[in-house]
Amino acid sequence: MKIVLEKLNLNYFKGIRNRSIEFKKDIVLIKGDNGTGKSTLFDAFTWLFFGKDSHGNSDNNFAIKTIDIEGTGEIISRVEHSVEAQLLINDEPTSVKRVLVEKWVKKSGATERTNEGNKTEYYFNDVPLKKKDFDAKISQIIPEDVFKRITDPYAFNNLHWEKQREMLIQLEGEVTNESVAKGNPAFEELMLQLKSKSLEEYKSQIKHSINKLKNDKAGIPQRIDEQLRQKPESKDFDAIQKDIEHNQELLTKVDDKIADVNKTANELHKKYEGFRSEKSKLRSANQDIEFDTKQEVQTQLSKIVDPTAAIKENLTEAESKVLKFTRGIEGLQSEIKTNEATLESVKQKRKAKGEEWDKENAKELEFKDGDFDCPTCGQPIKADDEEAQKEKMRADFIKDKKTALDAINKEGSALKEQQIQLEKAVADLQKRVTEGEEHLKKEQDRVASLKTELDAAKEQPIHKPDADEEVKKALAGNKTYQANLKRIEELDEALNNQKGVDTEKYKEERRDIQTKIDALKTQLADKAKIEAIDTRVAELEQEEKENAQELADTEREQDRIKEFETAKYSRVEDLVNTHFEHVKFKMFSELVDGTQIPACICTYKGVPFNDVNTAGKIKAGLDIINTLCKFYEVNAPIFIDGAESITEIPTTDSQQVQLIVKKKVIPFIVE
Repeated sequence: MKIVLEKLNLNYFKGIRNRSIEFKKDIVLIKGDNGTGKSTLFDAFTWLFFGKDSHGNSDNNFAIKTIDIEGTGEIISRVEHSVEAQLLINDEPTSVKRVLVEKWVKKSGATERTNEGNKTEYYFNDVPLKKKDFDAKISQIIPEDVFKRITDPYAFNNLHWEKQREMLIQLEGEVTNESVAKGNPAFEELMLQLKSKSLEEYKSQIKHSINKLKNDKAGIPQRIDEQLRQKPESKDFDAIQKDIEHNQELLTKVDDKIADVNKTANELHKKYEGFRSEKSKLRSANQDIEFDTKQEVQTQLSKIVDPTAAIKENLTEAESKVLKFTRGIEGLQSEIKTNEATLESVKQKRKAKGEEWDKENAKELEFKDGDFDCPTCGQPIKADDEEAQKEKMRADFIKDKKTALDAINKEGSALKEQQIQLEKAVADLQKRVTEGEEHLKKEQDRVASLKTELDAAKEQPIHKPDADEEVKKALAGNKTYQANLKRIEELDEALNNQKGVDTEKYKEERRDIQTKIDALKTQLADKAKIEAIDTRVAELEQEEKENAQELADTEREQDRIKEFETAKYSRVEDLVNTHFEHVKFKMFSELVDGTQIPACICTYKGVPFNDVNTAGKIKAGLDIINTLCKFYEVNAPIFIDGAESITEIPTTDSQQVQLIVKKKVIPFIVE
């Protein structure tokens, strides 16, 4: 795809009010003094497509709107800020336009409109589009990241080196580890280690192993020294063993003597234990008697100490019953009032029903004029017919009267039964009230009596006997307790007179022999400790040898990895550089220790990009653009800022817009 810029229309964009610039050549020269708006054209071109200036700043972060420098010095408002481009895309005329419009709104109640912010409008071939549809159109033509790299000679080298390296490797395709290793036995053996892990993971594993092996190796001499410092001095361990056996024989003889003495002692001990058991039982029995006696005394004393306590307790109980009966009577009386009111209502209803019955019973049949006239012609009917009709009217009257009286009687009977039940209920309640009043009077009399009793008790002096003395008196009169005390005294005398068997001298002899044996065994233990330490030192020395060998093998593996990476990076570097005419890239760099690490360093005539002059940077950037255009299969206008710094600009397949500083040329001109 090839994109050619034919015309650019700017309207109130970054200081350019209204200007149309034509780009009719493959190489367009824009000449003007500093500050005349040359770079603004590149900003306008990038903003048109992506809403950003040539440095990647969004329209929220750079000033699009034009300032009235000749007038108020403020931003010119109420105007549209727009950029429109006429393009040839694969020789197809195409129009693209972006417009920034201020939103002026008149709020309710306000006299003037206020600026509520901005909105952006998008047009493609004069057709208005939504932002997402516009962005999709532009992306189909050229993605933003590709556009930046092929329109700005500085863009590629401004990327992070890792991003540069990633893009350069894409030119040739990834160089596989297998392709580098092929034909090299050492490298092919290395590939066997990378079946389940990446090269970087394996490098990390090897580095970790080397560090661990070095740390382990460094610690072994110290560990050996610690073992040797703990090693006891050597002794005649055979003589020590014979001495232990001799003393063990002596110990056996002493144990036999102690056993004989203990046999006699056991018989005496049995008798002794019988006395002790009897004494223990008697003491336990007396302790129980003492406990029960103390409890009884405390109970009696508690009553003596406060003679009013029982009276107060009874008084509280009686007062509680008074309250209970009072509330019960009040509840019954309330229920009586309710029933009496209902009873009175029932009586009134019965009286009304009696009056209603008398009224209904007094009714007589009366014949009125016209009752026996023909309803059709109005003439009196025949005498026979009249009599028959009267008879019928009498029968109907009697029947209706009976029905009415029966209904009144039924309702009256129901009311009578209700009255009887209510009268019975009231009588029962009155009876319960009477019984309750009797109980209430009884408890009220009891309360009064208890209060009088309490007042009298309060006047009585309180005698407080000594509890311990009372207990002593009670125990002194307890025959069982005193008998047990006498028997305990007899047992104490028998136990004191009991003679034991002296085994202490044999025990002392035994302790001396055992002490000797223990000391000898402690010395003998040094033999096992010396043997264990010698074994451990030998193990550590062997571990040190194995560690050194493993470390050497691992370091050789690390060197093989470095050699492989150098070979791989060299191949990648050679392949990448075949795509460029003037620039070369170093795809790795070497650390002080010789380690090769990934890198991406652009050079022009052997000089790093950052160190070459402006002309060199432009030439290098154009060389990179040519390569990228071939790779992406797209060409777009290249804006070359500072083009005056280079005498001969390399040719490109893309259209060039050379921005040239020329003093005293205001505004800029297009050639």
